Amino acid sequence: MSKEPEFPYGHPFWLNKPERSEVLEPFPLCMEDLFQSGHVFKNGITGKTCHSDSYMTCVDFKNLDVAFDIIQKEYNLTKEEWMPFVTYEICNVNTQPPLFIVAMMVCFKMGIDTAPLIEQRTINNAKLGLANP
Repeated sequence: MSKEPEFPYGHPFWLNKPERSEVLEPFPLCMEDLFQSGHVFKNGITGKTCHSDSYMTCVDFKNLDVAFDIIQKEYNLTKEEWMPFVTYEICNVNTQPPLFIVAMMVCFKMGIDTAPLIEQRTINNAKLGLANP
């Protein structure tokens, strides 16, 4: 009988652990992958882990807390280092709702003021003739 692999966080969070420099560039996409690895996104009907862009995706807030804590423990990111991710996910009008929610939760956890980001998103939406969130 083969022995189950041991994972440092109880699940295979680091299938391909990026270096700190990779986390910072290109930050938004790498961070999306890290939250994906943390099983943060679940199908709203089946409860199975899915991609953040999948239909019926929900955010698993328990796994979000765990994934955020792991990322912070491994990389010790400052507010300024989180800003490219949260700015991209909140201000980008094409962001999927689950990623928007994750970015907002990161802001709350890191004490980042979301008002300027929401204002910029509103401006971006208006430029494209879209309704505001």
